[in-house]
Amino acid sequence: MTIDHLSRRSAIATLGIGAAAMTINEASAQTPAAAPAAVPAFAGNHQVKPLRFNPARLHGLSERLITSHHENNYAGSVKALNMIETRLAAALADTDLPPVVYGGLKREELHRTGSVVLHESISTGSAATARQPVPSATRWARRSARSTAGKPTSAVPG
Repeated sequence: MTIDHLSRRSAIATLGIGAAAMTINEASAQTPAAAPAAVPAFAGNHQVKPLRFNPARLHGLSERLITSHHENNYAGSVKALNMIETRLAAALADTDLPPVVYGGLKREELHRTGSVVLHESISTGSAATARQPVPSATRWARRSARSTAGKPTSAVPG
């Protein structure tokens, strides 16, 4: 069918189909997209781990100090990290969120993650020293002096 042989009826039908197709296309573009799937990294399900050693056996620091630090500083960092991660998950879904706000949340997440990792690694390392007390400096010095007593020292070339 050429333009010379186009009837009024077929022209109106063609225009109607085109208009309907454009309307459907615009309507689908305006519908909100489905919410993004939850990101597992922002689940916010970290748990406070118990101390792996008896704080009373740790030499040089009081049991009360260690317990209080664990309950306040470490547990507080875990709770804050969980809260920040849930806010980050919500921020990913918000298309109007300014990048500077998202950056602030990521910075806080990094800070809290570092605190949690540090506290967990220190409590693991302290467990070993809690089982075997570290000798004091004077005992170490006496032991070193006895082990080298009577042995000739090498002369340092001048």
